[in-house]
Amino acid sequence: MCGLLRQAPSGTHGLIRYLVIASDAVCLLAAFPFLALAGAAARLDNRVASPHEWDAIYMAMNAAVTVFPNVFTAIASRTIKVVAKWKLERGTTLGFLEQLLASRSLVGSLHVLWSLRVFNAAGLLLVALAVISPLGGQAALQMLKISDVLSPRGC
Repeated sequence: MCGLLRQAPSGTHGLIRYLVIASDAVCLLAAFPFLALAGAAARLDNRVASPHEWDAIYMAMNAAVTVFPNVFTAIASRTIKVVAKWKLERGTTLGFLEQLLASRSLVGSLHVLWSLRVFNAAGLLLVALAVISPLGGQAALQMLKISDVLSPRGC
């Protein structure tokens, strides 16, 4: 949902419009490696992986731990910005806009809740959204586990 709700400013043509479309496409494509990793983990469920398969999955899991929080934050913060723009176009309070635009990270979400003294559903949702990012990264490490496998001879 990167910037799909967003339209290029009216009256813009050419390069700006193509840059908006390209950035939206990049955001959509950023999710596919994580879906592929989840599919590979599901395929290996309750199955012994060959050393070659395990090496590939292990490298992907380690990369996902680093990359997921960054991709998630980029997509979530762009989505928050789009929602703020949408609310601005339809009319909303300045406090709500401040709450949305300042809540692009966990610290920002908590700070705006404290400084504005506004405790509402949107604030709780923004804090929950910020907490999901590191949890999603660590989930990649917890998808598969290594266990000892006895040889068919029982040795």
